[in-house]
This record gives sequence, structure tokens and C-alpha cells, in this order.
Amino acid sequence: MYNKKAYEPIQHRVIKPIAVASMISILLLWFIITHWGIVKPMYLPTPKRVITAAVDIGPNLLIHIGATLARVLVGFSFGALSGVTIGVLMSSNNLLFSALSGIIECWRPVPPIALIPFFILWFGFSDIGKIILVALGVFLILVVNTLESIRNVRPIYVRVGMNLGASKSKLYRSIILPAILPSLISGFRISMALSISLVIVSEFMGATWGLGYLISVAKVTFSTHTILLSIFIIGIISWLLDTALRKTTEIILPWAEKSTEAIVLL
Repeated sequence: MYNKKAYEPIQHRVIKPIAVASMISILLLWFIITHWGIVKPMYLPTPKRVITAAVDIGPNLLIHIGATLARVLVGFSFGALSGVTIGVLMSSNNLLFSALSGIIECWRPVPPIALIPFFILWFGFSDIGKIILVALGVFLILVVNTLESIRNVRPIYVRVGMNLGASKSKLYRSIILPAILPSLISGFRISMALSISLVIVSEFMGATWGLGYLISVAKVTFSTHTILLSIFIIGIISWLLDTALRKTTEIILPWAEKSTEAIVLL
């Protein structure tokens, strides 16, 4: 007899009590290690000291969070839009593909962080350089992700559209783009994580607001409690953005089939 629950993807069958218990166990272990002095506070601050660090910073902490979040969202949006657009155009135009494929393949292995010194020279410490840096990193990931997704579209879908008399532009709008959107989700999630990393590193190099700025200042003063607080906030922001991205795609892509199914054998 078919059991629908047994065929659900593993990631949709997380046992919430166990997930919560594992997180509580980590926090409890942190408290025990720091409370009993197993690790010196300089190397691992106590939970209480991390909380007081947030109180010490005060309302400015929200400004730092907002500055980092704004840079991430703006840079990611520009990079995602341009990456998907150029990927689609390259797949539909051989001349454009020939002109850009070599450039993209040469630049793709280069970490965008290596360009930070040039971005500081060109844009100073303004947000424009940080946003462009994030957009560039996202663009290189998604243009390749888009090309590969289009290559993996099942040929039968295209043949059906052609047999029905659809033009090339109609094929892309009605068949290819809806078909590749589910496979682009992993690229979006990876790009979002990269966006956060690039923003934090760029804030290390020069900024007056942002979580990266907080970490760079705390590093000089050996304020490890502030560093750990910033790391926790970055982790929470990353989780919230990734969750929002997944929930949004579930709403706007109801037709997307889950490609990974698992049967749990007891």
C-alpha cells in the first residue's frame, strides 16, 4: 500500500523536538564550558557577556544590522537579475555566448574578495563598491547556473512547443523559464550565502556601519564577546533570508516537483 509520508523528501520530515533539543544541547554545553572555566573568557565569552555586549552597543546595533542587511539585499538583487538575464540571453544567442563564455569562465574561479583593494581605489569606502562586489559574485554564480539549467530542460518540452507553432521568444517565456526556475533555487541560496560573506569582508576593509565593522573594531580591542555576538547575528540573518527564500519559492512555484525522494527503511 502506498504511504505518502514514506515518500516525502527527508528535509520535509525534520523531527522538530529533536532539532530543538540539539540546539538547546549546544547552548547548554556552551554555558557549562564557560561557567566552569574550562575555556578562558578571552577565547570563549560566556552567554551572559555576549548578551551584555548587545546592551552595551544599544540602539546602534540595529543600525549596524540594517546597514549590512541593506547591502546584502541590494547587491543580491542586482546580481541575481543580471545573472539570470545574461544566462538566458547567452543560451538563446550563439554570438553572445561565444563572446561572453570565455570571459565568464576565466573570472568565475577568481574570488571576488581579491578585487577589494581595487574597489577601494575606485569607489573609496562608499556603499557603491560593496554593492557592486556582491552583485559581481552573485552574477558569476547565477549566469552559469542559468546556462546549466537551460541545458537540462527536457527536450520533449521544447519539441511540444515547437510543434504547436510557438516562436523562440514564446518558447522561452512559456516553457524554458518556468522549467528552469525550480533548478535555480539552489543557485539563489548559494548566492545569498555568498552575498553575506562578501558584505562582511568588504565591511572589514572599510565602513562606518555594519556587522563587519563591529567585528573589525572588536578585533583590535580583543572584545571577543562583541565578535561572537556579531557572528550569532550574522547566522540568524542568514537563516532568516534562506528561510524566506525557500518559503517564497514554495509559494510562487507550486508546480515544482521535488527531485529527491527517500524511503526510510526500518
